[in-house]
Amino acid sequence: MVRTDSGKNGPATAVAGILLLLVIAGGAFILFGPRRDPPTSSQSRDLRATQRKVSVGGVERSEASVFKPLQTADSPRLLESEFSSVQPVLPSSSPAAKSLYDAIESSENPEFSSPAFSPPPFDLQKYQRDPDAYLDLHVPGRMWQTAQPGEGVPVLVSKSKRRLTLRKGESVRLSVETKPNMPATFTSVDLGTFDNGLNTISVQADENGVATAAFTASGGVGNMIHVVAASPVATERVQFQVFVVSNDSIDTDGIE
Repeated sequence: MVRTDSGKNGPATAVAGILLLLVIAGGAFILFGPRRDPPTSSQSRDLRATQRKVSVGGVERSEASVFKPLQTADSPRLLESEFSSVQPVLPSSSPAAKSLYDAIESSENPEFSSPAFSPPPFDLQKYQRDPDAYLDLHVPGRMWQTAQPGEGVPVLVSKSKRRLTLRKGESVRLSVETKPNMPATFTSVDLGTFDNGLNTISVQADENGVATAAFTASGGVGNMIHVVAASPVATERVQFQVFVVSNDSIDTDGIE
């Protein structure tokens, strides 16, 4: 008859069983537990932006050199209660507003109402004869109308800050440089208004080639606003970022 000593082997068997359960539980957690992406430093993000390429005016450039998002972590964002409704614009408020109303009523000239429609080709001689006939129209699609690169064709550049902060109701002047006395168009793709009461305005540059438009954080706007400027006689476009913050904010770029 064989004798077994269960009193000596019992504790060792129990310990081995517990260790086996811990190993199984750990493996299950690794396989089926929540996954977390490794932290990404801002330096790594900037490096990837430098490596990515975009085409600007037919020239390949790094993404980081073309557009860098505004850092807004320290800016107080607008609360839902601080948003106000968009106010109606009467056709009598400006020639541009009238051109928009006429286009909507007649169902003609769709390029007057949306940037999705291409504007007519820019006629330099016609513009020089009557600049107001060009400037008084509301044509959002001009934000895409730029000149082809070539000899004597300038690159549109910003003459004011491209990243700004405003309280609700404040205004700021946005400026770009093109050819002297030539037009430039500013279009907000996120509401807000210019001096004509609309979100698109065409203005004439001065004798130094600087075109300026006053943008107002009017009803309906909030947080990040993107404004694009273009000129039919210059290459490339200029992008402005206007961050609309809470009225409790102290320092902004607003003007009186």
